[in-house]
Amino acid sequence: MFTATKDGFSALKVWRAVAATAVICLLAGAGYNYLAGQILRRRHPVPGNFYVVEGIPMHIHCVGSGSPPVILESGLGDDWMVWQKVQPDLSKVTRVCSYDRSGLGWSGARGGSRNALKIAEQLRDLLRTASIFGPFVVAGHSAGGLYARAFATRYPSDVAALVLVDASNPDAFRDSLKIERSRVRSARHDQAPWLWFRTAFGFRRLANDCAGKRYRGLDALADQAKAAACRPEFVNSWLGEWDEFESSAEELDALKCCGSVPLLILSQDPRKGDFDPLWHAAQERLEQLSSRSRRIVAQDSGHYVMIDRPDLVIEQISKLLHDLRAGVLSSDDEPTSER
Repeated sequence: MFTATKDGFSALKVWRAVAATAVICLLAGAGYNYLAGQILRRRHPVPGNFYVVEGIPMHIHCVGSGSPPVILESGLGDDWMVWQKVQPDLSKVTRVCSYDRSGLGWSGARGGSRNALKIAEQLRDLLRTASIFGPFVVAGHSAGGLYARAFATRYPSDVAALVLVDASNPDAFRDSLKIERSRVRSARHDQAPWLWFRTAFGFRRLANDCAGKRYRGLDALADQAKAAACRPEFVNSWLGEWDEFESSAEELDALKCCGSVPLLILSQDPRKGDFDPLWHAAQERLEQLSSRSRRIVAQDSGHYVMIDRPDLVIEQISKLLHDLRAGVLSSDDEPTSER
């Protein structure tokens, strides 16, 4: 009896030691991840300013001067950096602002609704807090096109023109499989706790998996991308937008943007990569949103037109600004292929 009790006590001591060691290692990993991130963020601060909106700091980066200002809205999971092949040159023509939605890039994460109309409301509050006044040219890429449309629908007097850069079209959801989207959404949530664990306790940083999002031709921003990466509170903060993406699309489809608002549509090349014909058809239907719409197909460009063809984006938004200032806007009945 004594031997068995002694052996049991010894085993318990071993398990306690193992558990204590594991806890110490996890805390050390978390401390390492936190300190490494803090050092990187001090060395490579993000340009721009922070303003508190609904109790959360939000990041916005504005350069240039002139009117109307251009507001750049990124797609799902993207932040201000995705526009940095466009913003510097476009700022020679007018004031241009890129920003981070809550939970993306450098803006604080928040709970609550993340649908398109709520995102539009927070953008307007950010612009007003930052003393940036319209009317604006609002440009949205991919899902950012939904948020740009929501802004134009909710605050029409604040919008001089709308630019949709290979933007999501709500009616495309009627042509795709809801079951497949539900499966992908479920998989993302299933993976979320494990991703948070690996991030929070330093495993991703130890594995050199904290480079952040990189975009072709933007190597100069690699250090800032790394500084923004592997923050536990941001790892899954964009899932709220993903979850409400479909409901946002259905809501916007019912609201019927955009009347006679000048509308510039820049679409990817249907010959490029794994192009979806349903997406192409939805891009064509975007022209019906406004009586003053103009669509251009960007040759040799995939979905990220501002990365693949920044020259076209800069040229066409500059032309739009010129026409707005001159009071001259044309409407094309047929889509235009850029040469």
